[in-house]
Amino acid sequence: MRCQDALYSSFLKLLEDANETGWGQQETLVALISLADNHALMLNANAEAEELLATIKRRS
Repeated sequence: MRCQDALYSSFLKLLEDANETGWGQQETLVALISLADNHALMLNANAEAEELLATIKRRS
């Protein structure tokens, strides 16, 4: 919750900036959710790859 509180003003500014450049709030929110989801998937994939590499190194 504290992290969300810390990010909230920047989040609102990002929405405002996107709106000023012509993007609507809904499409901006969808884009942000997609970006966050893709980033989380990337972090997970990287962690899995690192774990796999560590397993391979231990077996070598």
